[in-house]
Amino acid sequence: MNAVEKLAVRYKELIGSPPEGIWFAPGRVNLIGEHTDYNDGFVLPFALEQRALVAAGLREDARVVMHALDLGETTELSLPELRPGIGGWQAYLSGVLWALREAGNQVGGITMVLTSDVPFGAGLSSSAAIECSGMAAACDLFGLDIAPMDRAKLAQRAENVYVGAPTGLLDQAASTLCRADTGLFLDCRTLETAEVPLPLHEQGVEILVLDTRTQAPAFTLPSRQDGPHFVRVSRISPTGIEGYAGLAEISILARPLPPKLQPQAAEVQVNRDHPLMFAWQTVPDEVALPQRYRLQVAADAGFRTILHDTVVDARSARIQPDTRRPLARWWRVAAIEGEGAHQKQGPFSAAQRFVLKVDAPIVEAKPRPFVRASDGEPIHTGHGDMLIRAD
Repeated sequence: MNAVEKLAVRYKELIGSPPEGIWFAPGRVNLIGEHTDYNDGFVLPFALEQRALVAAGLREDARVVMHALDLGETTELSLPELRPGIGGWQAYLSGVLWALREAGNQVGGITMVLTSDVPFGAGLSSSAAIECSGMAAACDLFGLDIAPMDRAKLAQRAENVYVGAPTGLLDQAASTLCRADTGLFLDCRTLETAEVPLPLHEQGVEILVLDTRTQAPAFTLPSRQDGPHFVRVSRISPTGIEGYAGLAEISILARPLPPKLQPQAAEVQVNRDHPLMFAWQTVPDEVALPQRYRLQVAADAGFRTILHDTVVDARSARIQPDTRRPLARWWRVAAIEGEGAHQKQGPFSAAQRFVLKVDAPIVEAKPRPFVRASDGEPIHTGHGDMLIRAD
């Protein structure tokens, strides 16, 4: 059996009935334009044979049931539970449903069984393949007439906001729009596309995509003062022959050193009477001790949407967050030393993620008809009594 037939069999074994369809989306390799998609540049990706497959079927209830065959894991959520901050593999599937609902589309209960042979964490857009296969399944099953580029943009929003990964549109556009034996030229500013023929087999050419699973050589630089430095590296063969050295200039901007954050709980209970507390510790620095700290709280891991940005003198701060709904948040701190023209801010600490969880629902006031009352007579509003007195 091929992969599609095997997935159909496993779906029936898990659910008890055959799937209503099987959808797939490929991984991708980018020939031209790395890191230019989120800078409104040009990219030229093409699709891989490796792909994510989703077998799916509608449900009569308002629940989302997701199975990951490769991990042997199952997650079940209700539609109202779809919100940013859900982690793990299931976020890539449930995120597209959230994005569709947020855009005003009617989405109901669904069962999805996932398998993928796109290498994870290898730069081949395994997450986008999952998102776009789930998007294709949802659009077909719920009868949503959404253009391919708009599907890609919704999948990107799912990854940016729901998952919290600050990616451009390259991955989702490639997984949705690429065709066999062609590259996809995409202008990320205008979103104009053009298919570029890649008849490689006819010309006796193949593009090899290798995942060596090796780590680049690395070393720890001894403590040095901030400023320009030069690094020279040469390679030595097993027989002891040393090759020519490569020379590179680097600039160290490490001080004052970033503070060490005191961990937040994965879910933080907050309300209007108890603001959120952040605390950190100073890292000893042989140059100077920081005098102030800059605290930032953002709605995304890339800190493109900063919600709070404040400078404090102490090693802690209290912030009243937006508690209207549970949301994922990220926070980081940088140390500041010096005064005036000699003031210098060091690098930020590694960001820490947490989820705001409201411990009491916020009551929305509902309009009520005008009520006439005499002096001293209470009016029952539904949110406590109001006493009317004439002056």
